Amino acid sequence: MENPNQLKETAEIHEKMRKHFTPLNDYILIEYVENLKTSGGIYLPVNSEETKSIAHPVVAISEGCKVKPGDWVALRAMNLDIFKMYGRKFAIIKDFDIMMTVDMGYIKEESEYKQAIKDSVKHLVN
Repeated sequence: MENPNQLKETAEIHEKMRKHFTPLNDYILIEYVENLKTSGGIYLPVNSEETKSIAHPVVAISEGCKVKPGDWVALRAMNLDIFKMYGRKFAIIKDFDIMMTVDMGYIKEESEYKQAIKDSVKHLVN
């Protein structure tokens, strides 16, 4: 997970993007996240067996979308048109390309649970 300075920088960048980019016609602006690092320090790579769909934060939405800025969403498999701004990658998607919202707190809890199991198994083996 990002440290407080990175979180502040992310919030500022997202605010700039919302100010200057307004999606229309059921489009949504997301930040494209290639590798997600949980607060437990575990990376969830794009090609991971456990993470077929990676979550991306919603930055800005058009009127009538079912998600809101700040939500994390999983997308259906597709080719994305990605562009760079402020040293980050972003994509514009249609509302119907979102399969579900993702509770990032759950991913943290799940990764910590899996790590605890791995640690306990290591302890038993050693």
